[in-house]
Amino acid sequence: MYITKIFHSIQGEGIYIGRRAIFVRFWGCSKKCAFCDTPQAQEEGNKKELTVLELISQIISVSEETSTKLVVLTGGEPTEQPFDLHVLAKELKERNIDTILETNGTGVGIDYAVFSHVCISPKDSNVNVTDPLMCASVCFKFLVDPSNPNDALMLYQSLNIPEDVPIIVQPQHDPNREYLDEDADSVDFLGELIEKDEFDRHLDVRYLPQLHKILGIE
Repeated sequence: MYITKIFHSIQGEGIYIGRRAIFVRFWGCSKKCAFCDTPQAQEEGNKKELTVLELISQIISVSEETSTKLVVLTGGEPTEQPFDLHVLAKELKERNIDTILETNGTGVGIDYAVFSHVCISPKDSNVNVTDPLMCASVCFKFLVDPSNPNDALMLYQSLNIPEDVPIIVQPQHDPNREYLDEDADSVDFLGELIEKDEFDRHLDVRYLPQLHKILGIE
């Protein structure tokens, strides 16, 4: 399987925001979004090949050093390596280590039930909404472009997500700006979104920034 790195930090996004976690950043993503905040996960120079057992060994080592039992499987796009992803999550589950899958939701044949939580961040309407609900804990995260905020709202409306499934509303990263400058504006923009409350028909809406970037950590 291909990854870019393993590291320990806090979860800066979604329902588990603020929790200490071990991150496994998978290499590669076919979407190649212009606003991607982890473009390094698509660079050939950052591509590292490991067996699942080698990766598990490294995760366990970090887990024991940090007393952390939560692993975030992120990218890149983890579901583009479906077999290794499933084996990894299953092996971690057997070791009582919780897993969060962060995905764009386009994966095919994914056994979502093996994960502790799934966070789907749709980039377009080509998203499987039904299968992820097999997981006991699911949320959908929408990235809102300050210059075109209606795009995220229209995408949300097109997906018909069950009203009791949490959705996260998060400002979209601008690759042309420094994070510290961007974060101040992102917080202001969140305030504007909360005031407008255009996602109000949904029962569980959470407006959140990227906490790790505000804190200046990975």
